[in-house]
Amino acid sequence: MAKNTPWKKAIEQILKEAGTSMHYKDIASQILADGLRTNIGATPAATVSANLTTSIKQGKENSPFRKVGRGEYVLRSLKPEKKTLRSKGKRRKLYSKLHSKMSNRSLLDNA
Repeated sequence: MAKNTPWKKAIEQILKEAGTSMHYKDIASQILADGLRTNIGATPAATVSANLTTSIKQGKENSPFRKVGRGEYVLRSLKPEKKTLRSKGKRRKLYSKLHSKMSNRSLLDNA
């Protein structure tokens, strides 16, 4: 028998099973893989994103979801995560750019 779980409940179920943050596109894929929705529409990932952002904007602290990164969401009931590898990678890029600018500047000063 086909299921048509409401989007919000399906998202909650997927995030609860994952136990960690997920990107909204991955949440949508998992909803489809688990067969939680049969009526998915043309853009299920956009629907998941809209449900998450609407819940957070309207519910504020009462929303079951929390945004933890760009497109990444987690259940509010889970403990806050430490910084992700993605954010560390961005920091490394920033530091390497700053370092190269500093070393180029010192080369120009010595010329």
